Amino acid sequence: SVGGLPDGIVDADMLAANAVTAGKLASGVGGKLLQVLQVTKNDVVSQSSGGVTTFYDISGLTLNITPSSASNKILIRFVVNFGCSNGDSNGLIRLVKNGSIITAFHGADGTVANGANFTRFPSQWQVTPFNNEFLDTAGGTSAITYKLQWSTESGRTIYLNRRGGSAEYGTVSFLTLMEVAA
Repeated sequence: SVGGLPDGIVDADMLAANAVTAGKLASGVGGKLLQVLQVTKNDVVSQSSGGVTTFYDISGLTLNITPSSASNKILIRFVVNFGCSNGDSNGLIRLVKNGSIITAFHGADGTVANGANFTRFPSQWQVTPFNNEFLDTAGGTSAITYKLQWSTESGRTIYLNRRGGSAEYGTVSFLTLMEVAA
């Protein structure tokens, strides 16, 4: 027994508010989730495209997170379901941090366009799920805005959470941010 407590027994009701903070943990205790934020979209959003190299914000798939330490990591996960009005079309998704692409999470070799995810829509009757995750460094303790953007070829319309050819089937898309202790 330590301090009058039986061995191995610590009850949250016995601790004062904020008695244990990340700064009071032993060094090397990284990897713990400190906060989890998520935005979910189950409605339809559409976007007319000006070309595959022109990216547009996906309405509703933006999140802000304020890290507690600059050395902490932000684990970003997303699923974006979208369809295109035309078959034989290209589609791209990219992740943006504070208005800039994240170079380490962005293709560099494309001769036409780059992103985090790419697909070729075989028909307007398909919904393609784009899913990915990335571990980013917070780099500061100010609020960080992460958002997802999309693009397709000129003259086409892309649809979040439905097929390009009809609204018969609906899906769900989400963006999740997790602050991980360094």
